[in-house]
Amino acid sequence: MNYLLTEEQRMLKEMVQSFAREKVKLLAKENDRTGEFPADLIKELSELGLMGINCLEQYGGAGADNVSYLLTIEALSRYCASTGVIVSVQISLVEDPIYRYGTEEQKKKYLPDLYSGRKIGCYCLTEPQAGSDTGAIKTSAVLKGDKWVFNGTKQFITNAAQALGIANGSIEDSVAYARERVQFGQPIANFQGIKWYIADMTTEYEAAWLLTYRAALVKDKGPCFSKETAMAKLKASRVVEFCASSTAVQIHGGYGWEYDPERYFRDSKITQIYEETGEIMREIIAAHMLK
Repeated sequence: MNYLLTEEQRMLKEMVQSFAREKVKLLAKENDRTGEFPADLIKELSELGLMGINCLEQYGGAGADNVSYLLTIEALSRYCASTGVIVSVQISLVEDPIYRYGTEEQKKKYLPDLYSGRKIGCYCLTEPQAGSDTGAIKTSAVLKGDKWVFNGTKQFITNAAQALGIANGSIEDSVAYARERVQFGQPIANFQGIKWYIADMTTEYEAAWLLTYRAALVKDKGPCFSKETAMAKLKASRVVEFCASSTAVQIHGGYGWEYDPERYFRDSKITQIYEETGEIMREIIAAHMLK
């Protein structure tokens, strides 16, 4: 779908895809096994300007648009969803709220270090008794003198472009495996059932990609984009589960639990849960249609 992209966006996509193939892919399995934070990788991403890709140059960001942000997260998540979500949380859930709602003093104090990767932000919403029910949050912040005192308990401290990257990886790996795997004297890619799997995966992925692309365009053009982003997240999170679990693992058979599809399978489900569930996305969409 490169025909929808500008020349600058195509160049960025190629650059991030190349970096992801050469650097992210090599570390994905080991980081998944150890749970180690990829500090050196994040440093390199920062040097490329990707930790503030769609943020204002005034504070040290790259100044690109939200389509460029989509392309960045998808390309990184193609090989490692964890790396994709680190960048996504840094930008969407830390930098963007500071830029939108912070004071000028706060922007100058925090944004340059976040954009440059000198500091890594976190998003802390979920509590033992509160997840999607944000009204049940009990953590408090009280100003005492010149310092804020936080009191409470958080868990699961942690995004649709990520889902697209996982789905894309599932498709590319499935296509490659179907061409190589021989059964009954021929590649399984020749079998009608496999062809239909790949056709369905590709169709669903491109539909989700277009919804997410539209959401990025709407966000670039105006302040109201909640319906578009909810539709994109709902569709993409469904598609990635279909591509990764129902199809990629099935195409790979027993090898699906030894090769990357097993990791895609595990990574896919969380996209339906965190940063609001699919059920909440439906509520947002319905509220827009029924108001």
